[in-house]
Amino acid sequence: MKRFADGSGVVDVPVIDASVHIFFGSNKDLRQNFLREPFSSRGFPDYEMDWYGAPGGEYLNEAKGPNREYPGSDVDLVAEHLFVDRGVDVAVLHPMTRGIMPDRHLGSALAAAHNDMMVTRWLEHDEFGERFRGTIRVNPDDVAGALREIEKYKDHPRVVQIGVPLQSRELYGKPQFWPLWAAAEAAGLPVAVHIEVGAGVQFAPT
Repeated sequence: MKRFADGSGVVDVPVIDASVHIFFGSNKDLRQNFLREPFSSRGFPDYEMDWYGAPGGEYLNEAKGPNREYPGSDVDLVAEHLFVDRGVDVAVLHPMTRGIMPDRHLGSALAAAHNDMMVTRWLEHDEFGERFRGTIRVNPDDVAGALREIEKYKDHPRVVQIGVPLQSRELYGKPQFWPLWAAAEAAGLPVAVHIEVGAGVQFAPT
């Protein structure tokens, strides 16, 4: 908590990090632990295929996990940086998926795998889970699959929003997306729009 004088006393204001990117430790971790066949042996972009790659590399050297895992994949390390080093009270997690896939079923399987990883490893973590909140990733190219993900997690006490890629093959105001926005509204979940890593077949952000 940060404390501010408001003229009549001291007010406690929680510090919330609203967009903490979390990842699998590796492609092997994703394929072996969360993706089932026929998807676990399919091809999909690695996280390194970014729209705007940083010239000096994507990550700080000290951000990788103890076994060279991707930054944002080790719960204890992330919790230390957020809650100890930076004084954050609550962190909203945003799993970074792989963009829009040519096969919508593969895209939905990847989104579901990221959600499963976030909930089981982070939101339900024995020590730090109560300080995390989650963004459920959905595939707007597969509205039926997206609705299943919302239905699955909408009542989880630590899920606070759904997330879609900034990049899209169609404008999000088109009628085919209306059931997705209606489901988010019915569930009381805001929609977070965020640029993806692992660029797929979608158009560039506008």
